[in-house]
Amino acid sequence: MRSFKSCNLKYIQLSVFIAATLFSQVISATQKGNQWTDTYTGSTVIISLNPTLPQFGESFIIEVSGTWSNPCLDWSEDIEVHVSSQTISVTSWRDGNTINCGDEYKPTPFTRSVVIPSSVWESLYDEKRPFEVRLNLAYGLNAFHIWHRSFDPLWGLHDIPPQIGQGHWISDNRPFQGINVEQQGDTVLLYDLSYNRVDGNPEWLMTNARFHGDVTHGVAYNVRWLDPSSERDENTRGLVQPKENEMSFTHSSFGIEVLGVNQIKVFFPTPFFTETYKRYVFRLADNQLPVVVPDMAGQWNLYAFDSQNLEASFLIEFRAATKSDKGLGWYRFKSIDDQWVLDCWVNFDGVGSCNLINEDLGITMDYDLLDFNGNYAKAPFVNSNTGETALTGILLRGGFHLPVLDFQ
Repeated sequence: MRSFKSCNLKYIQLSVFIAATLFSQVISATQKGNQWTDTYTGSTVIISLNPTLPQFGESFIIEVSGTWSNPCLDWSEDIEVHVSSQTISVTSWRDGNTINCGDEYKPTPFTRSVVIPSSVWESLYDEKRPFEVRLNLAYGLNAFHIWHRSFDPLWGLHDIPPQIGQGHWISDNRPFQGINVEQQGDTVLLYDLSYNRVDGNPEWLMTNARFHGDVTHGVAYNVRWLDPSSERDENTRGLVQPKENEMSFTHSSFGIEVLGVNQIKVFFPTPFFTETYKRYVFRLADNQLPVVVPDMAGQWNLYAFDSQNLEASFLIEFRAATKSDKGLGWYRFKSIDDQWVLDCWVNFDGVGSCNLINEDLGITMDYDLLDFNGNYAKAPFVNSNTGETALTGILLRGGFHLPVLDFQ
């Protein structure tokens, strides 16, 4: 973790102050402290398709919307499209005349769209596989900032947000740092607790954004106490609370990509770098299940597709997980009618897989946890009674809808 054990009074003091003032800062949005000149900092970017599920061989629209960090949206109206393998790159050239647009952070709504011709399907490596849309904001010959989102053109799985829940996450590459994640619905809140590399004072990086598919590109708020005081409060005996004019509130861009229910990639700003995190598992009581065990309790729909054709569907309701007699690291979910059994193996690093079986119907489906985002899993669907082995199974949490079903 990022020095959670050594969290001192300054951190506690800073967190109390931020809880009372941060959201008012988000609203008033006057930037203080060091100014970051790149105008994409503090911007929310949403990439979407119109229609949500483009049909093969037909044109569609890529739409980009969100809030820019200031009124000067320095994107050219001329947008270039390039297709390589499974990536559609959309590039907008930056107008260098508006690189600096004042010192005020003033989020401004924006929209951009580009029509993708039907010929793009011929340029994709495989029209049935997910493709990635990359938005490049370029200046000269360099694309200095990139946003991305993956889209599934076959069933519309990109319409299903992830469910990663909440808790602490750590990285093997940065073992003494960590992040804290809280998710409610499709909205995610992320805290990064750190120390400034120059003066060693504590910093709090917070971002709140909404998932669109398995990614979110939102605004991060970097909070610092510029000159922490050693003065003590006579009443509480603790250090005095910081005052607003002693704080630095800066804004930057921030991103999260869900790689699987137990693994996420975080895009940090200034300097820009990415890091992959896994869940942190605390010591458990004997009756507790690790947080890496997927939450499968509740209603699910199991679909079997032949390409875009729905061949079969089943409604399943799982009970809560229990430890399995298969051995260490095995957990079992049974349906309330005892017809379906889901066995999952997972280690404390969050690596694992699940096996779904209905012995009476002869149905099996095996999926890796990297193919499970918390709300859906996709894997081969096998029915030994009918001999069907070429179908694709999609296990979808109740309450969500696949766009492809609108065509059935």
